[in-house]
Amino acid sequence: MKHRSKRFLSILLTLALVLGLLPGMSLTAYAATLDSSSTTWSEDSTIESDMTISSGVTVSADITLTIPAGKTLTVNGGINANGHTLTVNGAGTLTVNGANGANGADSDGMRGGNGANGSAGFTGTLIIDGATVNVTGGNGGYGDIYGGNGGNGAAGISGNITVNSGSATVTGGAGGTGGIYTDVAGRSNGSAGSASQAVSGSITATTAEESDDNSTWTAISGTTSTKQYVKVEGAATVAVTGVTLNPSAAQKIGVGGTVKLTATVSPSDATDKTVKWSVSGAAVKLYADAACTQEVGTRATETLTVYAKGMSVGSATVTATSNANSNKYASCAVTVQDVPETGDGADFGLWAALLAVGLSGIGLALTMGKRGKARQ
Repeated sequence: MKHRSKRFLSILLTLALVLGLLPGMSLTAYAATLDSSSTTWSEDSTIESDMTISSGVTVSADITLTIPAGKTLTVNGGINANGHTLTVNGAGTLTVNGANGANGADSDGMRGGNGANGSAGFTGTLIIDGATVNVTGGNGGYGDIYGGNGGNGAAGISGNITVNSGSATVTGGAGGTGGIYTDVAGRSNGSAGSASQAVSGSITATTAEESDDNSTWTAISGTTSTKQYVKVEGAATVAVTGVTLNPSAAQKIGVGGTVKLTATVSPSDATDKTVKWSVSGAAVKLYADAACTQEVGTRATETLTVYAKGMSVGSATVTATSNANSNKYASCAVTVQDVPETGDGADFGLWAALLAVGLSGIGLALTMGKRGKARQ
């Protein structure tokens, strides 16, 4: 019976430890920051400034691309997300241009070569949550002057598009002109390539319009269009109007102590409620969990509560900045003193919980032990 009591007490203490640590654990998703050489996207990503990627991009997983308000990402050469979904959020702008087909060349002594077909601006499934997206398919190459045929234009989007909020303008590539043969009698001119439809797949949006000439627009009937020009809009984007921190007043902690800071993004229904955390100086580090095991990075995150831990004596300023609008932010000054403190009491609360459960287990074990002896 004594061994059973010890085993039961051990189980209780282990359970208390797990339960005490779980609230502090969190899976914080961060976004990689793209640069002009980022031609393979395999994880959630964002940009920090206007940027142009001058060659085609491959998307190798279902990911989210965040473009902050006032920022523009341009991709020349198209985005290939075949078999995957790219979700574009934030209030910024994404512009994608498909590759144009190569022009035809004289391939056999005054026998004009044909122009190559253009490439799609985007291939795969595209979802827009708040961003402004412009996609253009590549134009067909020109036929050689000795009667080569022009290449065909490519679709702006070869796949499906859904616009939940924000907007998209999609243009199919133009066909290349045929070569005009003038030097030898009896030779015919080359034929012009064909222009492409804007979207080859389905279109889901609040409003969707199509046009043959980019001038006269009519509502799309159904979920598909054969026109060269398409523009779609989702629900209105809800902009971030402010960010606050609680507490906002200056805080004092000891070396090793922590203070809990929670950011609130307004309004509550803002389209993009992610923030970027930053801290000045080395006196303080930010963590996503009360046990301070998972450090918070500087990338956009959905984690709105952090724990500032005193690392050394000094002062620091903790700032939460809206990912959608960098002009909206809030800060809190933290001073680290040369005394050990428990900050907001997170560590004390954990040990208090462990002690309480442990004592309860001991009491229960003793009671069971007495009952066992009584039965004997």
